[in-house]
Amino acid sequence: MSYFEKFLKTNQAYADLHGTAHLPQKPKTHVAIVTCMDSRLHVAHALGLALGDAHILRNAGGRVTDDTIRSLVISEQQLGTREIVVLHHTDCGMKGLNNDAFADQLARDLGVSVHGKDFLPFSDVEESVREDVKKLSESPLIPDDIVISGAVYDVDTGRISEVHSRCFDFEKGEKMRYIKFGERQKEVSEVVLGLMRISEMTVDQVEELIESALAVGINAFDIADCYGHGKCEQILGEVLKCRPDLREKMWIQSKCGIRMEEFTYFDFSKEHILEAVDGILERLNVDYIDSLLLHRPDALMEPVEIAEALIC
Repeated sequence: MSYFEKFLKTNQAYADLHGTAHLPQKPKTHVAIVTCMDSRLHVAHALGLALGDAHILRNAGGRVTDDTIRSLVISEQQLGTREIVVLHHTDCGMKGLNNDAFADQLARDLGVSVHGKDFLPFSDVEESVREDVKKLSESPLIPDDIVISGAVYDVDTGRISEVHSRCFDFEKGEKMRYIKFGERQKEVSEVVLGLMRISEMTVDQVEELIESALAVGINAFDIADCYGHGKCEQILGEVLKCRPDLREKMWIQSKCGIRMEEFTYFDFSKEHILEAVDGILERLNVDYIDSLLLHRPDALMEPVEIAEALIC
């Protein structure tokens, strides 16, 4: 017996309990939800929705495509929805998918060439939500008075977390600007939050500071091993230990090279750089930092020795 045949039998019991509802076509909440087809994401249960409450549009990754917008336009213009929620989730199969490798697989298995087609994979689930929210907000087919929100569903806990838009000045409508940086081409905010003075703050205060920065689109954070004689990194490390979920949202940049001992001097030797990075990682409670700066220029540094430290 196929699963479809089982579905038909199960549906008979469901229909017996369902009765005749005569629900209206227009969704009760006036909300349309764009989400993933993942079987672990039970949208109605997760959001407390009943039959007839909302339109739910599903595809691989929950991405906003031309066809998604087609459905949303009908949802709004014909069926009265006034709000859109983009809901992606953790552990998504689209995360890390490689377009070229997948096209090669399809050519091998199906004998069909789809090279050049974008299957809309992503590397960061929150960024994928922001991309889709931005696409909706910029579409001429989505009126300006439509409320657009974004969120991520955790498939392990069932908890939904709001993804804040990258607004720089909410009142003026200014948008935070980003540059793609590093091998992963991660989007890094042009505004960087310096953490030189956090040594006098509590762990809770620094956590609140980080969350407030992320909420307005600042995801780049600058620190150094000499700030507060290492205490600044230790406090940030305590935050990350308690809130490991913040790490992937942050671009953490630290610096080394200034040695504050009996007197202050620069040390860009290979030995010190490697030792300093080990200390930075330990204090921050992380496995990696996103970028490392040599703290202040030094005319006497040896570029070859520095390069050796970076390739170790």
